[in-house]
Amino acid sequence: MSAAIHIHEQLRIVEIVFHGAISIHEISQIRMNISKIVYEKKYHKFLSNLLDAELELDVTEITELPNRIEELAIMMGDEKYKKRGAILIKKEDKKIEFLVAYFNNRGLEVKIFYDKEEAKEWLSKE
Repeated sequence: MSAAIHIHEQLRIVEIVFHGAISIHEISQIRMNISKIVYEKKYHKFLSNLLDAELELDVTEITELPNRIEELAIMMGDEKYKKRGAILIKKEDKKIEFLVAYFNNRGLEVKIFYDKEEAKEWLSKE
């Protein structure tokens, strides 16, 4: 797995472009890498671009993911965080749908998109 981080300054969006197989460990590493940007710039909108990637998480790891993100936010001093996330995929994926439903049930605002411009437009709205 590899990932590239792109900052959309005008829209205040952090885009993470993933390639290859993605594990829970790799997601945690990426979150740590972007934490300084999030903290300094107060960015709360994320676009996870999975067009060239495959999520390799089991159900237990999916249910751990919101906790890891919340822990990172608290560690960065952002206890009242309200993040918005868009997940960009090229086709239906039951695992991603479950992940999004789980995030939304935990109070995080996450949505699936198949078009990058639509995702960025949705993220830019408050």
